[in-house]
Amino acid sequence: MAAWLSLQRCFSTLDEFFHVKDTVSRPPHEKLLRSQLNKKYGHVTLIGSIGFVVALALVQSYFLNGSKRKPSRILRRLTIGCPRWLWVTILSILIGFVSLAEVPNFLVLTKRLGRISAACLPLILLLTMKPSPIPHNFYMNLLPIHKWLSRVIVITSVLHSVFYFYIYWQRDVLKKLTKWSMVFGIIATIFFLIITITSIYSFRRKSYRLFFMLHYTLSWSCVGLIYYHAKPPVNGFMYLCVGIFITQVLFRI
Repeated sequence: MAAWLSLQRCFSTLDEFFHVKDTVSRPPHEKLLRSQLNKKYGHVTLIGSIGFVVALALVQSYFLNGSKRKPSRILRRLTIGCPRWLWVTILSILIGFVSLAEVPNFLVLTKRLGRISAACLPLILLLTMKPSPIPHNFYMNLLPIHKWLSRVIVITSVLHSVFYFYIYWQRDVLKKLTKWSMVFGIIATIFFLIITITSIYSFRRKSYRLFFMLHYTLSWSCVGLIYYHAKPPVNGFMYLCVGIFITQVLFRI
């Protein structure tokens, strides 16, 4: 009997979490609190992801270039010989945590996924800089992280778009998708998908010039599109992206 009641409570909680048809306006203080939570986890994503990558790269650089001491077998496996699956797993766990932490309902989760995607853009662009901004690290060494983090973020962006479509469909307000801010978000998602498809090895091998042109132009187009799409604004993240772009241009002059 107790197990049955627990199961009922579980289904009731899930039903409440995924309930999106309620269009009653929430109290202003509740909206503000949820907005602050999403902003907080956006900052956690930015700082945590950059901190992880920079720390790992610096440790690798220390043992490979600047230290006479040999690392222990365990430390070597975790740093110098860190397998790709471990990088991907750690970053995916980080993204999963910040996406789900303190999420009270499906709408907040949908908004959180969009902010997480925007928060990761500066790191994705930072990892492509030539020369690498991380001392004693060639940018090619960091490209695997760039590739896999980009794929994770494409997934969160697509989920953000699909979930919002579902919410608007359930509330019978699909006309909201015709607003310019929404159109910019849809275009950005399409651009992300084009970048992903054209990044496949077979495509790059057949037409590297086209791959590079699309990768470069669409990536930076997404920065502008997200700037005008996001509500609440993600201006800080986009300003970082612009700073990275300006730095790249100055390095190549």
